[in-house]
Amino acid sequence: MGSMSNLKLPFLLVIFFCVGSALCSPFETNAQRLARGLPPKPPRFRRFLGRGGTPVLFARASASPSPSAVASVTLTGRLQVRNPEDGSVLGNVRNWATGGTISGVNSLSNGQDLIVKFSYNPSRPSGFNIISTNAAFPAPFYVGAGIAAGSNPPNLAVGSRDTVPFTNVDLSSGPLEESAIWFIDPTTKKLTARWTNADGSAAPTTLVYDIRENSLFFVGDIDAYNKDNDTPASPIDLFLVPF
Repeated sequence: MGSMSNLKLPFLLVIFFCVGSALCSPFETNAQRLARGLPPKPPRFRRFLGRGGTPVLFARASASPSPSAVASVTLTGRLQVRNPEDGSVLGNVRNWATGGTISGVNSLSNGQDLIVKFSYNPSRPSGFNIISTNAAFPAPFYVGAGIAAGSNPPNLAVGSRDTVPFTNVDLSSGPLEESAIWFIDPTTKKLTARWTNADGSAAPTTLVYDIRENSLFFVGDIDAYNKDNDTPASPIDLFLVPF
């Protein structure tokens, strides 16, 4: 009997040790912990192992950043008239007080150049207004296209001889005056215009120069205009030369 008792004691100690180890095991369930009067364990995140047993970490997905607003670009400078055939400079749009409006090209560097300012959105560089900042002429001060009140609305189109003066206008959208007609190439700073006819149709709009009269105006069809005109005009390119 003594020998049997001596054998049972180590056996019971091994069982007790194993049970105790199980109860204290890190893999102990919350039910086992509650049965022993212990609080439940905090939740654990499963660790995934990659090739070779290397832990694989998963980054928490973050919300996609909202696209930032595109800042507008503001430019100030002179309006320069160039020959589209060879790029030669004919002069700058002049600031002329005598005529009461924007008129003609100033080929002299005598401080009579018109200075303008405008802002545009780089993602949509069109439909903006250009304002004169040193106008020697009376208001209005926006650079655009327009004809005198009471006139018949022009219709710029292929085959039409109608014209619209390049002049100063109010903030307007037709049918006799339009100010937000401008488009810009952000790289070259070339400016183009788009007149809208009274019926809402987008008109072909060419800026031309009559060197004899020293006048700038818009036409829909330069060939139709020149066909029966004693003083033909030539297409020109308009650029902003920024300071």
